[in-house]
Amino acid sequence: MKSIKYSFPILFLIMTMLATSLATSVMASTTVITVTTAAVYHPGQTVVVEGTAPPNVKVGMSVYNPNNVLVYSTIVNSTSSGTYQAVLFTFPSAATSECPYGTYTVDVGTSTGFTNSTTFEFEPLQSLITVEVFNPSNVAVQGANVYVNSTLVGTTNSSGELSFYEPSGTYDIMVVPPSPYVPESKVVTVVAPTPVTEKFVVQQEQLTMAITKVLAYNSSDYMIVDLTNVNIQTTPIYVVGNSTLWIYVNTFFEGKPVTNATVSLLVDGMTYSGVYNTSVGAYVVKVPIPNVPLEESYQIEAMYSGYTSNETGTLIMQYNQAYIIGSIEAQVSELQKE
Repeated sequence: MKSIKYSFPILFLIMTMLATSLATSVMASTTVITVTTAAVYHPGQTVVVEGTAPPNVKVGMSVYNPNNVLVYSTIVNSTSSGTYQAVLFTFPSAATSECPYGTYTVDVGTSTGFTNSTTFEFEPLQSLITVEVFNPSNVAVQGANVYVNSTLVGTTNSSGELSFYEPSGTYDIMVVPPSPYVPESKVVTVVAPTPVTEKFVVQQEQLTMAITKVLAYNSSDYMIVDLTNVNIQTTPIYVVGNSTLWIYVNTFFEGKPVTNATVSLLVDGMTYSGVYNTSVGAYVVKVPIPNVPLEESYQIEAMYSGYTSNETGTLIMQYNQAYIIGSIEAQVSELQKE
């Protein structure tokens, strides 16, 4: 690449401008210089600048890199019809310290005193990458978030597609579809500018369940526990003895609610079945809590159409001293009546 490390064109133009006659200045007031070039150049491509200027004048031009360092300078003559064109230089096959990627500035000026400028981008070659997301039935999945090396680049459209550009390299591409589908990942190699199309087939979550509410009532039917949307894997359930625990469970198959699954809870060697309650829209599992201080793991299991889903949590049963005292007082009162 030709590189001129001095500003001769600019100095030449300044000297010429100082020597320009008054008549030339008057003519210049109605004549301008324009400059155009491609918006983007890639490695190996040649920079070409063209435009209009007063006829038969010298046109100087200088190109500065993103660090405002002069990388090329030359002078050409405009034609008798007032146009000019210059083939400047060819970018190397990759970015260098002299020619880094970024925004370049082209300054032009005429011997009659006019100046103008424009910019262009020097960018690496890129490939068009198209991600297609479908379910096992080959139906497009809309709304899937697409991540490249853990960075979100976009969301699939109604055709299950998202397109974007990346330079040569190896990328971890992950799609995170909406429920009831599960994420899928691939390692994709890109050799620019060859386009790449990757099809992801995301599997459906089969049978899932959610604990939507946990209630507990004491022996007087007074509510003593009221929890909603419980993550039972991280949230223990505390309840006092001699009460009844109500656990509300919703089940889903391929993302749709299921009302005829088999739901049960296993705790302390006992199994309690859930019954679907249409008024609350959930399976309700009722568990009697003995008045014994105990910390136990419990498991809620749902079965439907040959699939099983289960979750495990912790139940902490606390001794109900007030109930014992009340029972003793009631017994004493009865004895006194006798």
